[in-house]
Amino acid sequence: MGILTHGNTNHVIPAQGAKLSSRDNSVRLAYDKATVEASPICDPKEDLGDEDERKVHAFFQGKGPDLTALPAPMARSDVSRAKARGHKTMADKSYAEEARKEVHWSSGINIIAGVWLIIAPFAWGYHHLTDALWNDIILGTAVFILAVVRTSAPLQYESVGWTNIVFGLWLIIAPFVLDYTGVNAIAAMWNDIFVGSIIAILAAISVYATHRVTRRGGPYGATSTRPRSAEEVRRTR
Repeated sequence: MGILTHGNTNHVIPAQGAKLSSRDNSVRLAYDKATVEASPICDPKEDLGDEDERKVHAFFQGKGPDLTALPAPMARSDVSRAKARGHKTMADKSYAEEARKEVHWSSGINIIAGVWLIIAPFAWGYHHLTDALWNDIILGTAVFILAVVRTSAPLQYESVGWTNIVFGLWLIIAPFVLDYTGVNAIAAMWNDIFVGSIIAILAAISVYATHRVTRRGGPYGATSTRPRSAEEVRRTR
């Protein structure tokens, strides 16, 4: 067991004889304070080598529980596999965090794009074009809401991102389907094409970021942030 003393020094203590208190989640060691503070010092960032294990064993032998019947140490191959699992877990966390950042910035820009769509008919002066006006207001509101949902749960709701891709593609073709005509119709057309392209591309980036993580480890990513159930908590105690 690794122990950090008040002097900010790390020590390795045999776990034999230690008792866990479920009442306050504390651990009572089988050794007194003076023995712990005089024990060998270790670097928590480094692996405990064979020589270090021998020093710890020799220091605590006879000062507490019998250490002659210690469990056999893990084989080096088991240690390597444990390290590999640890490295993979850290890599997965980094991978999920990177995906979250991609979803946040791409969906964040789409939030702005949604707001712009709502005000664009008035800013560009084509609010008298009824089809263009309501198309932009309705699509802008929908894109805004869905982008907010994506930023609130970046590793979930991948289908929401797909919906914004569809909305972006519709904006690109809407000027031709709805036949924008009249004063400032050109501004309405190019606004929808440009903003629609941005929304579709950014939504696709968002979807791909989430898909990469869910493909590695389920809907909550390879290192799940899903709240544990009471039964799961009980089994780990």
